Amino acid sequence: MILTVGSQLRNGLRHQDKLVINPIVFAKIAFAFETIEAVNDMLPACDDDFSPISREAAFLAARCHAQYRMAGGSRAMILPDFLIGAHAVVDRLMLLTRDVRRYRTYFPGQQLICPTGDGMA
Repeated sequence: MILTVGSQLRNGLRHQDKLVINPIVFAKIAFAFETIEAVNDMLPACDDDFSPISREAAFLAARCHAQYRMAGGSRAMILPDFLIGAHAVVDRLMLLTRDVRRYRTYFPGQQLICPTGDGMA
């Protein structure tokens, strides 16, 4: 799985000038590693940018998550995925994801990179 994550990131970079990673994305990637050095070594060598999530993105995430919950979404679906999507929308970034349906539903028009599917969606 770890090689899959790295290859997905490299494939995603072909469509983007730089890789932007926010704290939530970094934590999701880091979950599979024992050391921070291992995470850093796995990330593609590029002009990666560790980017905080703005208040505007956090607000958008909260509103989309509320919409999800009001539509009957379970508590199993947690807010971090909405923070990741909102960050991409507000900062006008393409988003690398395997969960196209969720992002299409709550962030329509968001440009996605879908490494497990047919590329960009």
